[in-house]
Amino acid sequence: MAAETEHPTFRQALDSVTGRTLRSNLGRSLDIQLRPPIAERDVAALLDAAGVTITGTWREMLTTTNGISLFGVDVLGLGPATDPRSVLSYRAMLQYNLVPFHDWGNGDLDCLDMTKTMDDEPAVVFWDDKRDTTVMICSGFAKWIGMAVEDLERYGKLLHPDDYRTPEFTGATGVYESPANIRQAFLGDFVPPRPAAPPAPAPTGRRDKLKRLFKGMIGR
Repeated sequence: MAAETEHPTFRQALDSVTGRTLRSNLGRSLDIQLRPPIAERDVAALLDAAGVTITGTWREMLTTTNGISLFGVDVLGLGPATDPRSVLSYRAMLQYNLVPFHDWGNGDLDCLDMTKTMDDEPAVVFWDDKRDTTVMICSGFAKWIGMAVEDLERYGKLLHPDDYRTPEFTGATGVYESPANIRQAFLGDFVPPRPAAPPAPAPTGRRDKLKRLFKGMIGR
């Protein structure tokens, strides 16, 4: 009996979610959309030219599909640095050994952290743009796929850390629960303080005279 691998392969992760029928929180049907693959020799050439090292199941994905739409969640592929759908277009992150593979569109990113690897599998971290730091999500890209699809099945969308703080998803649990808690502790609950009541206008004119007269009568 073969020993069970620590990390599932990309193909195993893909097979485990293929064939599922998911609907968005707005009722729209969601599916998986593959893209043309890229040969391993071309992967190596692009990475060598960019001076970037990437290992693990995300790289394995490229020879099956160069990027993927995972039930509406867009996972980036590989191409020239001028291609916005290529991880190589995120040069500022790559210099810190972070490889963004999913862009939330608000500065936050899901990344492979090439400084945290086990058996050549980089960990998946959440880049919190508001705090300029990362939060650990899971030990590999293939595992992230399974976790993300669980969120999609449960909530009809992949919950962003800020979603956990909305009335609709109060008490929710999921992939980004930990970054949500850390962000809340750092930024607070974003509830604006209630403005102080304006001071009562000072009495003027005839009204002022009547008030002084009334106070004088009481003091007698």
